[in-house]
Amino acid sequence: MLKTYPHLFSPFKIRNFTFKNRLISAPIGAWVFSPRNFIFDYAISMYEQKALGGAAAVTVGHTEVNAEEDDADNFGLYFNLRNRQGTAALSEFAAAIQQHGAHASVQLNYDGNFGPSYHVQERGPAIQEMNEEKMMKTIRQYADSAKRLKQSGFNMCMIHGAHGWLPMRFLSSDLNKRTDKYGGSLENRMRFPVMLVNAVREAIGDDMMLEYRISGYDTETEPELFEESVAFIKAIENKVDLIHVSSGAGAAAGSMLHTFPTYLSPRGTNIHLSAALKKRVKVPIIVVGAITEPAMAEQILAEGKADFVAMARALIADPELPNKARRGQDEDILPCIGCYNCLEKMHERHYLGCTVNPRSGREHRIGEITPAKISKKVTVVGGGPAGMQAAIIAAERGHKVILYEKSDALGGILRITDNDPVKYLLKKYKDYLIRQVTKHAVDVRLSVNASPEIVESDVPDVVILASGSNHFIPNIPGVNGKNVITAIEAHKPDARLGKRVVIIGGNLGGCDTALYMKYLGKEVTVVEMTDRLCADANNIIKMGIEARLDSGIRCFTSAKCTGISENGVRVILKNGKTEDIPADSVILAVGMRSTTDTVESMLNCAVDVIPVGDCIRPGTVLEASRTGYYAALDI
Repeated sequence: MLKTYPHLFSPFKIRNFTFKNRLISAPIGAWVFSPRNFIFDYAISMYEQKALGGAAAVTVGHTEVNAEEDDADNFGLYFNLRNRQGTAALSEFAAAIQQHGAHASVQLNYDGNFGPSYHVQERGPAIQEMNEEKMMKTIRQYADSAKRLKQSGFNMCMIHGAHGWLPMRFLSSDLNKRTDKYGGSLENRMRFPVMLVNAVREAIGDDMMLEYRISGYDTETEPELFEESVAFIKAIENKVDLIHVSSGAGAAAGSMLHTFPTYLSPRGTNIHLSAALKKRVKVPIIVVGAITEPAMAEQILAEGKADFVAMARALIADPELPNKARRGQDEDILPCIGCYNCLEKMHERHYLGCTVNPRSGREHRIGEITPAKISKKVTVVGGGPAGMQAAIIAAERGHKVILYEKSDALGGILRITDNDPVKYLLKKYKDYLIRQVTKHAVDVRLSVNASPEIVESDVPDVVILASGSNHFIPNIPGVNGKNVITAIEAHKPDARLGKRVVIIGGNLGGCDTALYMKYLGKEVTVVEMTDRLCADANNIIKMGIEARLDSGIRCFTSAKCTGISENGVRVILKNGKTEDIPADSVILAVGMRSTTDTVESMLNCAVDVIPVGDCIRPGTVLEASRTGYYAALDI
């Protein structure tokens, strides 16, 4: 039988271990632990899903070798390897991964307030200089942690030497200012990380795999750093089995955008880095970074730019991606939309969630979707993301589902993605939902503005209200002018837009619209009443938006629009001065309002009436997918 992706699903042997394919579940922090930071069932279930879904290896990310010390980043919620009381759960984790034919691994890292030299960070306390005694203690901590993993049944571990962490700081001539044998020349700067690798290899022996993660460098823009990376890899390649190529050097905004690419970033951000290293070193190469599609992974491998491909957020969105790709079911892969909410939510609330996959991080509690005990008649009002999600899950559970949509196509507010290249990943999600609605035999009735009478005529057992929200129209003189449209209207292919565009509202929706207008070749100005742009976005997206806005888009914050005319808008600036901004078109992006009248009119249409998505309160795609999903589980 011909394989759809012959390179991606070919085996690879290292030492006495065989990887069943070339797709690795990249390191992801769990942050779901017992009170003493031991791994327990919630986290084990999350990682096990990735093994069950077909990944060849699964790695727990950022695990401290020095859990007893203060955290440099002040998060303080990392997996504790240092206490033997956690060994039983650790062994269970390894077994849970390996029983599905995957290798179990843990990424080892040092997260203390020490480094090669004194250094002031953008986040967290200043880094203090290590003395040699502290260095030797830290090396022992790495070695002891790796040995604990082996004793617990792991056959693989990773040293995190990328993203500005301790080994990378020693290698960096910018951060390592030592004048002893651990600083200065490359040979000296390599000394500590080489000693670290040697100690870990000695601790685990030859019957366990060792992976080393680096931040790659571009051969053209950073030739000296690239050559240093090559020299370092050659110094350790007889001790390590895999080199894992990422990018980024710390917590600075620009570096974070390399390390955590979003929908604003180019795809496959590190492929050129792995390809360059592959030509120079013998050790097998893994590449990670905005690789979300099996076809891209196959191409990387076919062109010899890496030996393995690692995915993190793509497997959070759909742990079954490897199996679906292997079986030729690409259309059923739930796509990652590059929103970064998964890790941002983990930082905020200490659990890992996903915008498009409501089960992610909650596998242990929610479990698999099960058939309903009684098949019911379910009517869904609204064909946006919340309504489609509810219809899909309800139909999957065996209910008979009718979905009403007042427009001529499914998608709701996500239809703005059809013409906006900035939102092409979100468009993939919208298209996925539409395909799944069709595959689950939902009775879709388009161009029907469902009234209570229409809904009641179906005699439903349950009504799920997903009628969404509408643009809030502010009370600004001139807001009803012919040159004023909403952000949703501005995304339509027939939108009549002049050359000069002013966007009222600098939230995420307004800023995304500004990027779209820039793509269309418009002269764009954003006016925001508060003192910052993208206040409703997570930190990584905010960084990305701000970087893009710097390129030819005027932005006014702490500015209130007091009037709109056919020639432009008038604003009052923070200093109290008035400014007239010329505009041919004015776009409103000041927020949304729930369709509460629709909800209230439908409350007596069935015994069970469940509002979901924006008609509860205006929110994000995350709230839409999650409320739709849970509503269908409750029927």
